[in-house]
Amino acid sequence: MQADADQKLAALHAEAKEALISGTINGRPRFKFQALKGLPVAQRRSPMFHEAFIMFAVVARAMPARAHGRMSMLYAAREKANELDKYTAFEKLLEKHSGGVSFSAHGFVTTRLGDVDAAEIYGGVHQVVQQLKSLGYAVFANSGTLLGLIRDKAPIAYDDDIDLAVIFDVAGPDEAAAAFFRLFDQLKSIGIDAYLAGRGGAIIKLPSIAGFQVDLFPAYGTDDNFSVYPYAAGTLQRSDIVPLGTCEVSGLPIPAAPLRVLEQNYGSGWRTPNPRFVFPWKAQNRKFAKLLAAIETNTNKPKTILTYGTFDLFHVGHVHLLRRLAALGDRLIVGCSTDEFNDIKGKKCIMPYADREIILRACRYVDDVIPEHSWDQKADDIKRFDADIFAMGDDWAGKFDELSAHCEVIYLPRTEGVSTTGLRWIVADNTPS
Repeated sequence: MQADADQKLAALHAEAKEALISGTINGRPRFKFQALKGLPVAQRRSPMFHEAFIMFAVVARAMPARAHGRMSMLYAAREKANELDKYTAFEKLLEKHSGGVSFSAHGFVTTRLGDVDAAEIYGGVHQVVQQLKSLGYAVFANSGTLLGLIRDKAPIAYDDDIDLAVIFDVAGPDEAAAAFFRLFDQLKSIGIDAYLAGRGGAIIKLPSIAGFQVDLFPAYGTDDNFSVYPYAAGTLQRSDIVPLGTCEVSGLPIPAAPLRVLEQNYGSGWRTPNPRFVFPWKAQNRKFAKLLAAIETNTNKPKTILTYGTFDLFHVGHVHLLRRLAALGDRLIVGCSTDEFNDIKGKKCIMPYADREIILRACRYVDDVIPEHSWDQKADDIKRFDADIFAMGDDWAGKFDELSAHCEVIYLPRTEGVSTTGLRWIVADNTPS
């Protein structure tokens, strides 16, 4: 059994490498991930498994956050075996055949902070600082942004987002949650296109700077018990943060004791660059359970579900899917592909968009229908409708994981034995010649 599993893993690894080099996977990507998942635990912990998963993910442009985590595990395994040369060789293989696309916990990207003029980034952050100051809040460079300013004297070249923290003058998690929502409402009221990072998340997403996502985290507490979500749950002192200092490189506000703050966030090894650092979100969120529960309680709004599809030749499979989607929340919004977008996709519809929209609106499970014009509108739609869940059929599994930065992403199983394609064949076979 062990030999068979090793042989199967070796074959999958060889297939993944061939796919990476050629840029094409033979068959559906989800079947490759399922084959990997079906291997015994011992094989799933091996460097070969990590590499195969990562290569399939890169070619399929799927599950970037998981691939990022696998890179971290691969590094640890190679370091333990004194084989870092193999890790370096694998990094070079990915870079050579990835088409200029890299991946991180935030998704697949073509641009990193190091590709942009630092002055543009600093200027954008200064504007945010001033906007929040006008509302009565003090803000400081946080997490990766602080790490770059202190360690690298510049934005971290391999980073792909901007981190800030806002100080709330409150003691506990309940008051911090209330302050968090007050700030969010204030931002919306002055026209800033902010949104929350998913249901119950303690992060406010601000408009991007130079194309990079901006995350705003809450900081609060007493003199001897100060918290900065998500890395310091009462383990800092207020004097570690205030009075805020000024970064000599950027002019941005930074904590009073930045070295202590960075050690809380990244551990004692923070001075060593680690492009594959993985933050322990689950463990840290448990430490902030009271804050997150208070935010969840304060999120007093109907849960909105957002999905997309063509919905040609509306059939029972569509009904079952929409029923399950509607059961996830209070409002179901369906993005229906327009005729023009289907042309771009190379998809021929029997029914025009206008008819498909009418049928969807007539379905008891659907609350609203919007036109889907392009692949890249989904993130904007999530923000526009304040969606809590983005859901698709499982034939799209892994394809939209990057949207988890905006809301919860789930994939539901399709109804077996029925599809629009199948119906087309049946109609064609029974059409008189």
